[in-house]
Amino acid sequence: MRIEPNTIISYTFSLVFVLLFGWCIRPVISQQQIQAIRRFIDDQALSHNIIEEVFQDEKGFMWFGTYDGLVRFDGYSVKYYKYNHLDQNSISNDVITSMVQDDEGILWIGTHMGLNAFDPATEMFTRYYSSQLDKNSLISNQVLSLMIDSNGSLWIGTYFGLSIMDLRADHSFAN
Repeated sequence: MRIEPNTIISYTFSLVFVLLFGWCIRPVISQQQIQAIRRFIDDQALSHNIIEEVFQDEKGFMWFGTYDGLVRFDGYSVKYYKYNHLDQNSISNDVITSMVQDDEGILWIGTHMGLNAFDPATEMFTRYYSSQLDKNSLISNQVLSLMIDSNGSLWIGTYFGLSIMDLRADHSFAN
């Protein structure tokens, strides 16, 4: 069976056309996928427009650390957590810098004025501060970053150095 040269040219031209068409339409298809981003919170929902930290906890809540407090978003509404000098169980400062959650479900929150442990069950904060009189306290109140390692230690990066808290023992600090 013999194939005519015109048929080969025709098939080659068709193949090249299909490949070029597919290559040209690829950016258009990719651009359509980008449009999946949606706006969940309106302009008035966050207490401040500078967001230092975004964190999703084990229950799926989104937490936003702003310069004006902590915000929890459950997918429908927001809840604000702010410093209250009359309430020892409030967060220690409204400038939120970092967040992490431990194996017990406690949310650890770094601020410009100390470290906080937030218990979602009671919705109360426990504050940890630096003290010049106690060498086993936080090295600095200005917490910049947090991380929990595989041994259950909370690493706290501060303005003046590194502190480590043993979460499985007595919550003491090593500097």
